[in-house]
Amino acid sequence: MKKYELRVVSGLKGVFSIVAFTFLILFILILVKDVNNLFSKILISLFIIGLFTYLVFRFCSGKILVEQSTNSFKFKWIDRPFLDFRKLNPIIISEIKSIVVDDNGHIRKINTDIFTLKVNSFKQKNDEAEFLECLNLVAKENNLQIIDSWDIWNEKGYLKNAYRINQAIIVILFLYAIIENYFKSIHLLILIFMVVQLISYHFLIKSKMGKSQ
Repeated sequence: MKKYELRVVSGLKGVFSIVAFTFLILFILILVKDVNNLFSKILISLFIIGLFTYLVFRFCSGKILVEQSTNSFKFKWIDRPFLDFRKLNPIIISEIKSIVVDDNGHIRKINTDIFTLKVNSFKQKNDEAEFLECLNLVAKENNLQIIDSWDIWNEKGYLKNAYRINQAIIVILFLYAIIENYFKSIHLLILIFMVVQLISYHFLIKSKMGKSQ
């Protein structure tokens, strides 16, 4: 029996954390705006981000053990995230309909005829890579679909709204930067980082929407 240890993230908490981090950056920019000392600005920013990262890790991150047999996968909690009460049901390989894997190799979901198991693997190392290879082999042998999260959003009709929201956030960030004159300050680096990420999402969402037309 083959076994894999996977570092996973609680799905809804992970999404909430990503959104919260965006607002956290804006909060930090506002908080340190009137702080004159550069060292104090950096120290305050690092402290807030560090505390936020620790809390996110404790609430979102966990570890599961996957046991592979000839015709099934069994899942057990090794380290359960705080306030995560999900039951990990075994999966019969013949009942798998599709596997959701994002472009970065993170395993998101395994969809069956009966239920969906949310995996949300956190990093692509060691056992995670081996389990992904196993799933690719299972998909090939059983003629299964391997899709990504954007495909699911597209199927549900969410991508158009996500596309508009992403555009609106980019515009808001630029307007805020102009109003606060961030183009001539150290905050420009943070702004560039955020905008580059949002623009990459813009083109990714647009490409996914184009495939469905």
